[in-house]
Amino acid sequence: MEFIRYKLTHSQTATPRDHQKLITITTSTVKDRGNGTTRSVQRDSIIYVPTSYSDASNSASAAAVPLVIVLHGATGTANYCVHEMKWSEKADAEHFMVVYPNGSRPYPSKPPGMATNAQTWNDGSGRFESEVSGVDDVSFIRQLIWQLQNGYRIDEKRIYVTGMSNGASMAMRCGLELSDMIAAIAPCAGALWTTKMMTGGDNNNRKNASVRGISVLYVTGYNDTMNPLNGGYPKMLVSTEKMRNSSPKPPVSQTIAALVKILGASSTGSS
Repeated sequence: MEFIRYKLTHSQTATPRDHQKLITITTSTVKDRGNGTTRSVQRDSIIYVPTSYSDASNSASAAAVPLVIVLHGATGTANYCVHEMKWSEKADAEHFMVVYPNGSRPYPSKPPGMATNAQTWNDGSGRFESEVSGVDDVSFIRQLIWQLQNGYRIDEKRIYVTGMSNGASMAMRCGLELSDMIAAIAPCAGALWTTKMMTGGDNNNRKNASVRGISVLYVTGYNDTMNPLNGGYPKMLVSTEKMRNSSPKPPVSQTIAALVKILGASSTGSS
């Protein structure tokens, strides 16, 4: 596979390697906290193309490949996901494409930083700068899928979204608002914050008419203090203090029940 580096506004946010490419997408206008201006922001994503995929795969007769979208957690980066989550190795083994997009940050003109310029997703919780600045991450993910479909043979019936923590919550939001494009989601240690918006204000209502039923795999840890099973404020591993600027999370059972109701799915037990 030919190695291609696409033009980047901030190339330090993503580092491509073998069988990886970079793409840049211009998002909706957001406010830059650094200078107070409102402007369009470019965000880059790392694409991993499996070794079995060749340029001939773009021909009309070639079999299309599934696509997995991997979303980092709050303060994370696409690079972190590439190195820590090992989805690229799985893509080679199972023949699918992976894309690791970057969230938005308060100072788009500066590189991401955990403490002062954290990248996040607008998951509907109101916890992060991305929502305060009006970042439309649902549209960003939709544009990302369109751009990949234009450049590769993507199986439109096998597009999946997964993520960790804030990325998991964004994956759930995508599952509800992009159900016309996504076949399944696999959130890990996240909460669903957008049920009222999707049900017209009543969490007990049946799914919104625009939401198509999709499959869901929800993963969390019994002892995860950042995603407490019974809900409440996340706690740092080294402290019992509430996380600064955090919001109480709903119980995990409430998140799962809301997904079942909105998506019209059935629920199965776990071990």
